[in-house]
Amino acid sequence: MKALTDLVRSVNAQGALVTEHGLGCLEVRGKDGLDLLHRLSTNDLISGPAHRVVRTVFTSEKGRVVADAEVVVAGSNTYLITWKSAFGSLRDWIERFTILEDISLAEVTDDLTVSWLLGPDSFSRMHFENQMETHFRSAQVAGSANLSCWTSNLGGIPGIRWLAGRSVAAEFLDAAVHAGRMRLDAASYDLIRIAAGTPVYPNELNSGTHPLEVGLREAISFTKGCYVGQEVVTRLDAYGKVQRQLVLLEVQGDPDLSSQTTEVVLGDQVLGHITSSSGPLFEGGWLALALCRKGSHTQPGTELSIRAGAQTRAARVRPFLGSDSPHPEHH
Repeated sequence: MKALTDLVRSVNAQGALVTEHGLGCLEVRGKDGLDLLHRLSTNDLISGPAHRVVRTVFTSEKGRVVADAEVVVAGSNTYLITWKSAFGSLRDWIERFTILEDISLAEVTDDLTVSWLLGPDSFSRMHFENQMETHFRSAQVAGSANLSCWTSNLGGIPGIRWLAGRSVAAEFLDAAVHAGRMRLDAASYDLIRIAAGTPVYPNELNSGTHPLEVGLREAISFTKGCYVGQEVVTRLDAYGKVQRQLVLLEVQGDPDLSSQTTEVVLGDQVLGHITSSSGPLFEGGWLALALCRKGSHTQPGTELSIRAGAQTRAARVRPFLGSDSPHPEHH
């Protein structure tokens, strides 16, 4: 598939950067903030060094996704990086369990920005920090200490994600572009994101999905103790009861389907539905993420169809970018 192949080749050759689309930042304030988030979500937020980043999921009593987040602990400061469209439901969920705790969430998206640098000169964390320090010294930019960064790959492409003040981030991103790194637009980023099987809110992450269905196992601690939804999540995992998984499809034809609901079918059997889709690719066709029932039909190479009303398209299961497995691992 030329569009994806050419894009990945360019990212690997030049390096790429993106200010992540749809993400925002909440500052967690109050002495009980981190402890309450630890008790409400799937991962261990308390253990670890003073500066750490932990992926976690807030789940309902039924073990379904309320929102996912990366919790950035930077000394005495704690931030939640999550989808701006999930801010309301996440605030409501946390407030529901706040009784006497001292906690508040302040939106700081206008002050802080989340960015991602991708590519194999990738930017080890040490190399990235040295780049930042060199740039700050040469440009005489203040505030370089207001920076958190962590390694994170996308579809096997290594990279560094980072949270920094908006003016600092803009200055460094401009310098990176002038140094020859490409800037990914929303469509290019989404193409790689879909090919990598990375879920987003609300397409794959919503009140109808369990975190184990959409590749978020790494965001779950099975040893940390109680959290809302723990019993359901643990039972699904222990007894192998997870019924669905994300599948990557290469679909033939025009991606402009009229129906809001696009089903994935094998013969007359409905297997699931499309959750995200790319734009048309250079050589025709498009990529889509689908949430489907588990089974042999999810193996790469399987021929399926997608159906929207009276329209049908041929589709084939592909391995996720950076993996020969139909089960993505997200970092």
